[in-house]
Amino acid sequence: MKYTDFEKFLSGSKISHLYLLIGTEQFLKHEALAAIKKHLGKPDQVFFKEYNGDALEVEKFWDDVYSQPLFEDRNLIILHTADAVFPKRSGARKKTADDDAPESSAEDQPEVNEKPTKNVFQQRLEEYLGKPPPYSSIVLEMEKALPKKVSDLAKDAVLVECNELRADSWTKGRPSEVMQWVSKRIVQYHKKISAPALALLVDYIGSNLMDLDAQLQKLATYLGSRETIEEADIEAMVPASRKMNMFAFLDAVWDGDKAKATQMLYQMFDRGIEAEGRLLMKSKEIAQQVIYLSRVKLVQLWKSSVTKDLSVHPFIQSRIAAQASAFTPQHLAMIWRELLTADLEVKRSDLNSAESQVAIQKWMQVIWQYRKKTFS
Repeated sequence: MKYTDFEKFLSGSKISHLYLLIGTEQFLKHEALAAIKKHLGKPDQVFFKEYNGDALEVEKFWDDVYSQPLFEDRNLIILHTADAVFPKRSGARKKTADDDAPESSAEDQPEVNEKPTKNVFQQRLEEYLGKPPPYSSIVLEMEKALPKKVSDLAKDAVLVECNELRADSWTKGRPSEVMQWVSKRIVQYHKKISAPALALLVDYIGSNLMDLDAQLQKLATYLGSRETIEEADIEAMVPASRKMNMFAFLDAVWDGDKAKATQMLYQMFDRGIEAEGRLLMKSKEIAQQVIYLSRVKLVQLWKSSVTKDLSVHPFIQSRIAAQASAFTPQHLAMIWRELLTADLEVKRSDLNSAESQVAIQKWMQVIWQYRKKTFS
């Protein structure tokens, strides 16, 4: 099942002997594990022990599984990076340089035992699944699915998909997976979030759940006695994020706010920006990120202006439509060509040269030249 369905499932289910947390989203795995611990009982009722698959003492792990707890009601034994304890699944062997070497005689070949090494952990897991002790539960945290033989025996296990949630905004009239997660998460902080604020927050932060959670905590504190997070709260508090400043900068450019856009441009090239978890400080890198996001923005404006096909939340759609209305399709096409020119100038510039910033400034002037109305 997907993580978004897991908490509801857990509230009405019996305790399982095996929980599988599979995927690459570490934040969801952390949350799922916390939910499992809570489901099993109070801290003084459960014996917890955590292991790492990269340095696992197999016999010690299974001793903990089969040892009846003395003072608690049951065991919960957790294995992180469990992929490491199963045999690697390989495809066809790649050709190596040794394949082209002259063949050696049988006498030259060392004696090789072709019988595969037995995987002790997998064997013990299969035995456990056949007859699990009633007082123990195991959590396997891994990125890939179990080997088929083990998976066939683990049909009664609870499998939770902990993959990255989709941030696509309100596809087919429904909120995205990230939006659904944010709406549920904010309840933990005894707050609510309006639809425009929700769309804006996800638009700024994306699908980074750890970052989103940090922003929600900050917003909850900022609200004080107020119950609902509004769009103005996002604009007031989330700008501390360098990533959001980039989007706010582009909005200022397309809104025709010359003073704000110019001020933010200088700040970005002076302080750097964050992109995909990296801090960009070099002028060329910053300019390339501006151009990349500007291409995305221009495509949205073109779709809103010409094809009217824009699958985003109505609030975001209305904002893009308002920005697009200040340009004719012909002007948008000219701006696109000028963006390609700016891209070429940036690629030719040195890493820390002022030429990159100048190229972006010239392109901003082109946008304002074609815009029906700008303000200082």
